[in-house]
Amino acid sequence: MGIAVDGAGNVWIADRDSDTLTELPVNAVSCAVPCSDFSGGGLSGPSAVTTDAFGNVWVANGLGSSVTELVGVAKGSPNP
Repeated sequence: MGIAVDGAGNVWIADRDSDTLTELPVNAVSCAVPCSDFSGGGLSGPSAVTTDAFGNVWVANGLGSSVTELVGVAKGSPNP
């Protein structure tokens, strides 16, 4: 449903159907290269995702009518 890019160019993908958030590293061509998958922790139908300058990932939960913050898991901008 949602895609965001962090300060290092890593791509974050919100997958509503599997209740997961996937990080695709900037140097990866596919998830054959290790990807980070996040699930649980309040994710409920993640439908949008964004990152902030401090490396936090914010996920809007379409089914839970809530927002989940994953603190420090992304790369922030060099000068937040």
